[in-house]
Amino acid sequence: MPEETAGMQGTPTRHLVRLLIVICAVIIAILAAFYIYLRISSFGTAADLKPYEPTQLIDSKRMGDHSTAVKNFEAIQNDPLQKADAKALAVYNIYGSRFKLSANILDQIKDVQDMKKVILDPNVALWTRVNTLNILSASYCGSGRDPAVLGEIYKDAPFNTYFVEGEPDLSARHISEWSYSMMPTSFAAVRIARWYSEQKITYPNLAATTTAEYVAKAEQYLGYADTYAAVEAKNDPQYHDSSRYMLYRFWKAIIIGRLAREKGAPYTGTYRGEYDNFFKFAQAQQNAVAKEYIYYARFFFSGQLMADKDATAAKAQLDQLAQELNSMSNPDVSTFVRFLRFESTRPTGQNWRLAQYLFKTSPDFKAAVDHVIATAPKETEASVSAPIDDISR
Repeated sequence: MPEETAGMQGTPTRHLVRLLIVICAVIIAILAAFYIYLRISSFGTAADLKPYEPTQLIDSKRMGDHSTAVKNFEAIQNDPLQKADAKALAVYNIYGSRFKLSANILDQIKDVQDMKKVILDPNVALWTRVNTLNILSASYCGSGRDPAVLGEIYKDAPFNTYFVEGEPDLSARHISEWSYSMMPTSFAAVRIARWYSEQKITYPNLAATTTAEYVAKAEQYLGYADTYAAVEAKNDPQYHDSSRYMLYRFWKAIIIGRLAREKGAPYTGTYRGEYDNFFKFAQAQQNAVAKEYIYYARFFFSGQLMADKDATAAKAQLDQLAQELNSMSNPDVSTFVRFLRFESTRPTGQNWRLAQYLFKTSPDFKAAVDHVIATAPKETEASVSAPIDDISR
């Protein structure tokens, strides 16, 4: 009986507590709504309160509309209300667009200068700094291996501490390792794997023990790249549609092709499929940047096919590449064309030796390359004045 009486007396108390909780929740909601109203009244619409995302810049660049991309970039940089991270994201996304409009290497140098400021700015989010550093690590290759761009990347601290004289690719690996130590990404990992996978090609007489060590390192970092690609895809719904993912897929195909030569199984049975999958993916991506990497992939894939004595398949790739070169409306802004022009000045370099070897397989490819090299424009002052050491292999 006493227990029953206590339960009956407790019921109104519980109802009162619940009522007080509801009242408090309503008061909090009203105060929150009032705060938001004050914020909107003071600073504009609710949309103004969201962090800026340069979607128009990204979409314009993706479509190859570099003029609109640059206008959006300049608007962001000139807007005093934009925070450091928003402006940094614009720098990260605009890379290469100004050069595509001007064909002047000074615009690529400007990109490098802007990226270095972003990387060192403590007010910028780590994600943005790391991914900008990843672009910087590849910007020498992205310039077609222009010596002026190389000099700009490493001319001051702390970037000069990663430079190795006469070894631009090793220097780039060091930058990628710096990036990876800050925050592991698929891009940094695959670029590190890229260096280890190419040493046997660069130095055919490399000791067997060193080759085995480098192959193991390439496999290790390729595995890391696969792991972080999955992590990035989970964290970013747009990752599979990004240039970051496209570049990871490109380098993965290149590395697996190299490992097929250096190690054999299981890569000998998978590298063709890896390249084919990359071509299908890049062509379907509707990304202007992807076109450049299709050119590079055809070139190196053909070399791998020739090493496997499959001249028929190599010729098919090279003839297609010849058509793509011949259809360019402005070869001067193509990274791949600039790469060919630079390599042609180094007749004993490994890339030009490969090109000469491939010329014998596809006369159409030779004619197309001869044409884009013969029509090379006058170099900018920056390129002429830059010291040209033995900076490319």
